[in-house]
Amino acid sequence: MNPPAVATSDATGLLCVGVGRAGNNLIHALAGRALTGTRLKSLGTAEFPEPAAGVELVPFGHEITRGFGCGGDLAHGRQAAERDLGVLRDAVRGAKVVVLLAGLGGGTGGGAGPLVARAASEAGALVIALVTTPFSFEAPLRHTNAKAALQALRAAADVVLCLSNTAASRMLDEKTRLPEVMANSNAIIGEALCGLWRMLNCPGLVPIGVGTMERMLRGLHGESSFATVEGRGDNRAREAFELLQRHAFLQGDCSPGEAEAVLVNIATNGDLRFDELEWLQRQFQGWCERARLVVGATDDPALNGRLSLTAVAARTGIAPVVSPVVAAVAAPVAAEPAPRYEVTTPAAPVILDGLDLDTGAPLRATGLFKASGDAPRKAASAKAAGKRKPEQQNFNFDLVSKGRFEHTESTFYQGQNLDEPTFLRRGITLN
Repeated sequence: MNPPAVATSDATGLLCVGVGRAGNNLIHALAGRALTGTRLKSLGTAEFPEPAAGVELVPFGHEITRGFGCGGDLAHGRQAAERDLGVLRDAVRGAKVVVLLAGLGGGTGGGAGPLVARAASEAGALVIALVTTPFSFEAPLRHTNAKAALQALRAAADVVLCLSNTAASRMLDEKTRLPEVMANSNAIIGEALCGLWRMLNCPGLVPIGVGTMERMLRGLHGESSFATVEGRGDNRAREAFELLQRHAFLQGDCSPGEAEAVLVNIATNGDLRFDELEWLQRQFQGWCERARLVVGATDDPALNGRLSLTAVAARTGIAPVVSPVVAAVAAPVAAEPAPRYEVTTPAAPVILDGLDLDTGAPLRATGLFKASGDAPRKAASAKAAGKRKPEQQNFNFDLVSKGRFEHTESTFYQGQNLDEPTFLRRGITLN
């Protein structure tokens, strides 16, 4: 289904930019759709194939990548973008709304995408990132790259609309061939872009337009959700709304019921009935009680009796990144071994009548000491004379009262205070 060439001006300044291999594939797929008033550009660090009609090619970073791409390295993609930052700024200059298309598993889309989004934002454009995350079967590194890139992209773009390829694949039969699965993901993004295009370009009695979209979405820096569905027949409004409620992309925390801002566009070929508009308005008000809700209505002759609903549910980022750092994931650092007790030579035990007063163990039978008195102490001291006694570190505990023993004198024997803990008297160091 291709939107027609509706006569509109270029005042909307809608620019779709594909970054990296996945983003460029999406841009070339859009080239077959008559998106009037929309410019298409492909940005990449690898050598481009023959461009599709209507797509402008913008190479960058070839001094870094030598035209071979980034090889899945986020840091490499960021370096390539920083090298040709002026080229990226020129590519997005003059646009009022920039839709950035990228796959976040690789190096160019994930590493350079946030810099493209920031360049567009600094140029004054409303930046909507429409990105995909890897399939579940892809390598763990690609999933790690996607998480880091998504965090950085949320800080740079006003709104990030994230399509999970895994969620998209679950909408198909498990035996569907891989090319068809990927084509389905591209088709879903294509339909979403058509929905945005209708919001901004198509005429109608209640158009949304750039101003409303900017007021609702600018600065949210959140990961949001979107979906586009169609209804047919006499009950097309009810059918489309029920499909939207069950849509896999509008579940969980990003559902319209949990969002802060919701944009809805109702598109027909000009035959929208008043009862359909009124019924849909009531349904969305009940579904989006917490959100700032805007419902628009536009005309697209290509729908030919069908009713299309496009919903964008946006929310503020939970933890927006102030200075995103996109770099390769460092190797895990090995944990240091747990500290061990330091073996030291303890001071001589306190002996009385052949008993160690600290442990209560008899010592005469062991042969270590033959008599009590100063001889054992002198022997032990002489043995440890050549070794440095470790300094005992004391903890700063608050002093507490001794209760009824507050004014009782300490017990001393052979010059040692028996009221002190044994490890302090014996000089045992605890690390």
